[in-house]
Amino acid sequence: MPTEDPHVPVEDFGAWLLRFTETDGPQGRLARRFATDPGWPQGHQRLRSYTRHLEAVGADGDSMRVLLDSWIRWATEHRASAPLL
Repeated sequence: MPTEDPHVPVEDFGAWLLRFTETDGPQGRLARRFATDPGWPQGHQRLRSYTRHLEAVGADGDSMRVLLDSWIRWATEHRASAPLL
């Protein structure tokens, strides 16, 4: 099983999420929202930064669930290199 090179930076959540702007479904909608929201946290690696922002702009529970699902998917793809919360 290959190990990650500790010298290679982990792709931040925002950069990872932007890969889904052309995707249909909830994750694609979240990615498009991020791409057009000038207040979206940039370069953050903590879920709380994103949940606080969505709370501040009045996002609904569905948006929060999509964010959490996306975060878990991102963290899983980046294994132990990425903080979960």
